[in-house]
Amino acid sequence: MNITITSAGTSSSAEGGVSVRASRTRETARGLCLIHLWLIVPLVLAWFAASIAFIEPYDVWWNLKSGEIMMQTGQFLGTDVLVWTPVRLPYSNPQWGSQLLFYWIYDLSPYLLLTVRAIIITASVGILMACCFSRSRSLRVATLAAVVAYFTAWTNYGMRPQLLSFIPFLAYLFLLEHKDTRPRLLPLLVPIMLFWVNVHGSFFLGLALIGIYAVGTILEKLGSEGGRKWLTSKAALWQAGWFIAAGLITLANPYVFGIYSYFFAATN
Repeated sequence: MNITITSAGTSSSAEGGVSVRASRTRETARGLCLIHLWLIVPLVLAWFAASIAFIEPYDVWWNLKSGEIMMQTGQFLGTDVLVWTPVRLPYSNPQWGSQLLFYWIYDLSPYLLLTVRAIIITASVGILMACCFSRSRSLRVATLAAVVAYFTAWTNYGMRPQLLSFIPFLAYLFLLEHKDTRPRLLPLLVPIMLFWVNVHGSFFLGLALIGIYAVGTILEKLGSEGGRKWLTSKAALWQAGWFIAAGLITLANPYVFGIYSYFFAATN
């Protein structure tokens, strides 16, 4: 009888200890863990730094004034009317969309424009972390890579049209990185490029990414019989079709084919 009572008591005590430990484990899981900081801290730092950073006046007022002129006249600003002498010929204005957006937001509130800048920079860090995590499956590695990239691009966070090219570039990287696992997202390449080609001349980086991923896929598939068959499959045609569509949509800009002359002039 004593043995039975002792055994039952021990069993009850053990069950109670397990229950307490399980409860504490659940409470710990609900709280903030160290792994969460690897995700949160870079985003907080990016937002904080963007919020307190001094905005250099380089190009800010020129872009805002250009946007104001287009908003008031309703016409595309194809000449630089803000210089005293024609020292910038030939003149190209592929960032006209950025100028309109900057002025429109600034007209609503200058503080809103600064907030949009902070959102873009922070979102860029977040998207880059997601891309790195999908490759490495390690939050620590993804965070470190994103932080290195963040500080590498430190000099490009001014209030300039190039700011609006960050998310399109990272969106292209994300879509192309997942082109095989999420092919239904590939049509997004077209509207993103339509926006990109009209806000900044760096749109050609999107075409470069498409070329890199396309060539890489072809070389990879040629190495096996199954891969060579895939190159003539509907999946391959789906990808190729949207790649071509993204390239063709670059012509939907005020310069049409002339946008590429700007590219060659800028990279000369």
